[in-house]
Amino acid sequence: MAGKPTYEELEQRVKDLEKALAGSELPGIEESLYQAEEMVKGILKIIPDTVSIKRVADDSYIEVNDFFSHLFGYSREEIIGKTPLELNIYINPSDRTFILSLIKEKGFVNGLEVNYRKKDGTPITTLLSAQTIRYNNEDCLVAVTRDISKLRETEQALRKSEEEYRLLIENANEGIIVIQGGQIVFINPQAMNLSGFSPDEIHQIQIGEFIHPEDREEAIGRYLRILQGENNPGDFEYRAIDGRGNLRWLRSRSVLIEWKKAPAVLTFASELTEWKKTEAEKKRLEALLRQSQKMEAIGTLAGGIAHDFNNILTAIMGYAELSLFDLPKRNPSRDHIIQVLKATGRAKDLVQQILTFSRQSEQEDRPILISQVAKEVLKLLRASLPSTIEIRTKIQKEAGAVLADPTQIQQVIMNLCTNAAYAMREKGGVLDVRVEDIEMGAEQSKTITDRKPGLYIKITIKDTGEGMTPETMEHIFEPYFTTKEKETGTGLGLAVVHGIIKRLNGYIQVESRPETGTTFTIFFPKIGVSVTEKIEPLALPPMGHERILIVDDEEIIITLEKEMLQRLGYTVVSRTSPLEALEVFRAKSGEFDLVITDQTMPHMTGEHLAQKLIEIKPDIPIVLCTGYSAQIDENSAKALGIREFIMKPIVLLDLARIIRKVLDQSP
Repeated sequence: MAGKPTYEELEQRVKDLEKALAGSELPGIEESLYQAEEMVKGILKIIPDTVSIKRVADDSYIEVNDFFSHLFGYSREEIIGKTPLELNIYINPSDRTFILSLIKEKGFVNGLEVNYRKKDGTPITTLLSAQTIRYNNEDCLVAVTRDISKLRETEQALRKSEEEYRLLIENANEGIIVIQGGQIVFINPQAMNLSGFSPDEIHQIQIGEFIHPEDREEAIGRYLRILQGENNPGDFEYRAIDGRGNLRWLRSRSVLIEWKKAPAVLTFASELTEWKKTEAEKKRLEALLRQSQKMEAIGTLAGGIAHDFNNILTAIMGYAELSLFDLPKRNPSRDHIIQVLKATGRAKDLVQQILTFSRQSEQEDRPILISQVAKEVLKLLRASLPSTIEIRTKIQKEAGAVLADPTQIQQVIMNLCTNAAYAMREKGGVLDVRVEDIEMGAEQSKTITDRKPGLYIKITIKDTGEGMTPETMEHIFEPYFTTKEKETGTGLGLAVVHGIIKRLNGYIQVESRPETGTTFTIFFPKIGVSVTEKIEPLALPPMGHERILIVDDEEIIITLEKEMLQRLGYTVVSRTSPLEALEVFRAKSGEFDLVITDQTMPHMTGEHLAQKLIEIKPDIPIVLCTGYSAQIDENSAKALGIREFIMKPIVLLDLARIIRKVLDQSP
């Protein structure tokens, strides 16, 4: 069965008919007209679009097909004889004028989009084709319109969908990329921003060029597996190098799609750089917390050691002092006892240094001789360094004093010397340590940042070890930066050194070359104070006759203190139990002028005992002694009503003076 004729075929038939009519003899005109009318009627019935015929003279319809009536919603009787304006089918009446002007100019219109209105007011969009013809001996306009409303609605929906798709893609938080043939064939703005390349550059490079060399092989392998049909390869975290040379951490997931009738990989990418930094910082803080907890544990251990060690030193110093008082002035053993007292004095300072290092004691700056501290540090180092490392020193004896905490100066020198020894651990070498006075002039001070001309103590620590590259030297004072192997270094040493030097208004310089060695030079401002070692074992202690209660759980300490005080003329009652001491005082409080108690004791602390004693006798003077306590210090002790606070080890002369001070101030 033949299909319906097209509009072009119908138009050609009409032209053939007109031609035939033009060449017909007059007697056959009626027959020809009849045939023409029948042909037009047939065309009107079979054509798949609306067809209308209007008189040119008055623009009234003389014929329409059923499709026209159906489309516009009017019956044929309502249409014939009416004009389009009377039927009100033009949405824009000016369209009629425009159409007629085109036909007048060209004789026809073809595929013109015109908006009409149905009888019920529903708008429709059509494509109009029209041409003037002779019909029934008058000029007529035959018009064919095709309803394209649904097509336009579909196109509009498609455009809306495309716009929504475009907005979604362009404003997505994730980067969206389509990779085909190893190259980017589509990329959204977010992915462009991540890439760091220009739009012209992005399509010219292979995808592997983005990827960090260490992650490139795995990234390309995943891409190929997806092309081969792997359904769910999972998320992939990798490093990328953007067009500006920046390192970025990315996470992507990819699927296989069809792009322009060929396989491609659709990838969604998001940046992890800041998250990675946050995670690294979190791990750093966790490590710092562990280090802090470790240092806290060390501090607690140091406190316990200090308490026990100070008790031992108290016994050594106390009995040495008693022996010194008993020996005749010409006895050669007196010099030996004096040396014992000097040694115990240094041991006392060492305990204080341990407490300071473990942050159990406040830093106390005082005038010190760096030359003495350096000598003490080097004595300790000689025993621990291998024989392959030679220590050379040039320490100026008359080098002046600086205002500093001796423990921190010791820490600075020890840290730099141990680092130097580590740099020479394999091949050995020479460790050269120098301490000297210098006067820095205006010209020389210009070479040292922020230094003023004046007098300085200069410390030079030089090694012949493996040295450092310029890149390493840029980071050596940063916390947790280390070139040592894991479990060998914490990366805190030089950061602490730098902090100490800066706190003391000093300055540090570093010179180093690989395979040549490293030199650290430190400058500390010199102060105009002379420093001498004070030992007063021969001074006569003040004496008295009052009654004293002493309490200490260490038998050797209580025996020593009792003998000391008795030699000074006091009447002494001693107890090794704070509970027993409390009972004795409760029974005979009026017989005691002073109480001396230790702080750390079983069953009851000296602090707690003091509170109980003050409740019994509010005006009783109390002296609290301790080798170490984290719970109480001098200020908090005095706030409780305790008159004096003494740190062990106790020197006889100091104890005698404190006793007299307390008793003489009492009512």
